[in-house]
Amino acid sequence: NDFIRILFATGVVGLGFYILILVRIFNRIKHLGIAQRFLLTALFVALTFYSISVTPTFYAPFMYFTLPIFAYVALPENLRILWNGRAY
Repeated sequence: NDFIRILFATGVVGLGFYILILVRIFNRIKHLGIAQRFLLTALFVALTFYSISVTPTFYAPFMYFTLPIFAYVALPENLRILWNGRAY
């Protein structure tokens, strides 16, 4: 379990920060277009299932498509609109 591994490695504070990062990224879903919402929701479902059963942060291929999506969602809204070339 990834949550238990983070809890043992960094303590309650580290687990709290990890969950806070996930919650903050997921809260940006209301500022995304329909396609990006679907992508982020599917990513969170996959990340949650992987985090409960295995440790996804150790699997590089899973992180190869997870982290770019998180980076895109973390962009401010005006940069995402500029990146897409249009507003949603």
